[in-house]
Amino acid sequence: MNLIITVIEPLQMEKYLSILRKLGLQLSLELRGRGTASKRLLDRLGLEDNPKCAVFSAAGEESTQKLMRAVKREMFIDAPGNGISVALPIKSIGGAKTLEFLQGNDPSYVTQRQDEYASEMILVIANEGFSEQIMDAAVGAGARGGTILHAKGTANKASERFYNLTLSDEKEMILIVAKAEEKTAIMKAVLKSCGKGTEAGAIAFSLPVSAAMGLRSAEDAEKEE
Repeated sequence: MNLIITVIEPLQMEKYLSILRKLGLQLSLELRGRGTASKRLLDRLGLEDNPKCAVFSAAGEESTQKLMRAVKREMFIDAPGNGISVALPIKSIGGAKTLEFLQGNDPSYVTQRQDEYASEMILVIANEGFSEQIMDAAVGAGARGGTILHAKGTANKASERFYNLTLSDEKEMILIVAKAEEKTAIMKAVLKSCGKGTEAGAIAFSLPVSAAMGLRSAEDAEKEE
């Protein structure tokens, strides 16, 4: 079973939801965010801010592969700049009824060895207003881009402060997908620039990616042609 996170432009949402319905996937949560192209770059190009939708779904192994093929074939997500779709393996599920609901018509439930994952998703949580600084550090260490989601912490009083991060304030969560061998350097760069003791107060962790679509850069695409 996987948690599928797909990041696309709002105009692509209806097409993507149609694919989910065809596959019979039961759970779909939509979060609004924006891409990580800097405001300086957008202003230079005369472009508006780039809104994004992040859609969270759950799927068995067979449905995951079908979904990846569908977004490549019908939405061209494998082409640079058209979005990204990644599958994060779910380790455990709370109860047989929940598993039955999430599986839908897909009975496959397969686990994968940790060392088989070629990519990882880095999640950075920081105080609001520091996403551009975080992405500058990440890109400098090899990241190709990311997606910013806005959130609000719900910590209790005992854990209200962690490093310089007030967990109950407005937050930005940055999702960055990277090759497994690049993950450590990216996380170190982000935390050195924006971690403990800084105004950003960022914390970061990573999750393995069991399947991915849309990670190719324009340079990779040119090499394959």
